[in-house]
Amino acid sequence: MVVALPEQGVFFDAKAAAGQHEALTRVLGCAAGAGLATLDTTPAFRRANVGGDIDAYYTMMHFTGRGAALAAGEIATALDGGRK
Repeated sequence: MVVALPEQGVFFDAKAAAGQHEALTRVLGCAAGAGLATLDTTPAFRRANVGGDIDAYYTMMHFTGRGAALAAGEIATALDGGRK
């Protein structure tokens, strides 16, 4: 499975968000075209309102435990066929 994880900047920089969306769309589209499963975790991060408390999810452009747990939960759900 090819997994897209949002960069920290997409939650407070519209230009970064647009650029990353374009790049992820291309990468995930290429992967899907090759027959690989794909997962974009960005919607889950938006639902969690990560931008409202960015330091709880990212530190120095890397996930904190909370950010990693959110990503891992989404990956686990996808691998389990969407069952939470």
